Amino acid sequence: MEMAPKPFLVAKRASVSDAKLAYFEGDFERCLEICADIRVRTLATASEVALLTARAYLCTGRAHEAQKTIVETLETHATLDASLTAQMLVATARIRQDDADTGIAMLVDAAARSAGAHFAIRSEIAFSTALGHWAKREIETAETYLALVNPRSDIIHARALDLQAWCHTARRDYRRSAEYFRLTLLRLDECQASDRAIAARAISTLAIFAAELFDRDIARFVETRAQNLVWSSGLSIQRYLTLAHLALFHEFTGDTVEAYQFATQARESAPTVPFEVLGWGLSSAIARNAGEGYSAIVFAQRARQLLDTLDVRELTGEERFSMLSVAENCAHFDPDKAAGLFAGYWGLAPVDKMLALSGDPRLTADETFIAGVIAQAGGELDRAQLCYRKAFDLFKDIGYVRRAVTSAHAILNLADDDDLRRYILAQLAGTTNYVTKSLAGEPLTSSPRARVSPSPRRYNEWNSSSS
Repeated sequence: MEMAPKPFLVAKRASVSDAKLAYFEGDFERCLEICADIRVRTLATASEVALLTARAYLCTGRAHEAQKTIVETLETHATLDASLTAQMLVATARIRQDDADTGIAMLVDAAARSAGAHFAIRSEIAFSTALGHWAKREIETAETYLALVNPRSDIIHARALDLQAWCHTARRDYRRSAEYFRLTLLRLDECQASDRAIAARAISTLAIFAAELFDRDIARFVETRAQNLVWSSGLSIQRYLTLAHLALFHEFTGDTVEAYQFATQARESAPTVPFEVLGWGLSSAIARNAGEGYSAIVFAQRARQLLDTLDVRELTGEERFSMLSVAENCAHFDPDKAAGLFAGYWGLAPVDKMLALSGDPRLTADETFIAGVIAQAGGELDRAQLCYRKAFDLFKDIGYVRRAVTSAHAILNLADDDDLRRYILAQLAGTTNYVTKSLAGEPLTSSPRARVSPSPRRYNEWNSSSS
């Protein structure tokens, strides 16, 4: 039987609408690819493509490329709205290149020219100005500009709620910050178009708060939201952070099996090798706390092997913390390697000022705790206690319950302290985990509890919906 001839495949022409869809899905690299393939026939289209390209570059951390894109297309931004948007994007690029003063000055000028512009443009200029002041940690001034964002401005208003959450984070008011991230997600539900990047960032940050504040309500909210979000490839870092911190949360509730499941998913979805290193380090820590010493060593060795393939001088953002993770886990069986990695960590470039962790006591506390682990591994027990005590005080002061408890527990492993013991028991009332078992002298290894909630089916659903 003769088969019908196959039809010729006609390549779909790249369009601005496709590029916008990729942008709002959080797939910024695909957005850039589509923008590069769009056939531009009018000045209006040229302007629209250039502005969208610059936005995508900003979202991928390439502020210099964003600025260059606008500068090279200045003649195409002929309307007032397009001209103001172009100026705003260049200003934002300056802010993200650690030149907040220049960026803010450009935004003030744009605001002065914006009387006849669309209200959404004026709102985005106000939002961008707030971002500049946030970068300088001028929080009250930032909030003054956020108040100028019109609630009718749809996604811009949702972004303003998101930045308000980061303002509360900078104040170390993590409970209020969590509430604004929740409001951000609820506001996005009402928007005409979605912005998955903002949603993913809010979810991943809430996952951190769920673990560190040890808050079950936040954890339930995060799990529901994470299941319902379609995680595009551009959101892989946020997906990793969400899974990893849900693992930490469930480990602390005593659900070790569930913690392993989340940690495995985090590792398997790691967007880069440094994040895979962090994933193996997380599994190692869970195994060690569960009393599975050999597994802990195997996982830590895998993390170390992967780290050895990297040029650590090129580590940026959260990736730089992979060195701390390997140092902390290796300290339990290879103190010399751990000490070398910890010393090398201090030679890395400083944390980007646009990151919330820049100058944050959470980072200082984490570094101090690991300094204690390194000191203890090297036999410097007095120094270890001092480091653990400082870390405990820092974590306790900011309300990071999980880390405060683990710091207090580390001290109790070296010397008894009735006050610390009472603190731990008060924070973990009604919870049975590796810390309470240790304090009670119970063996850490045990068979899984009869209730493993929720069922493994949930993880399969999340994986299949996120591919």
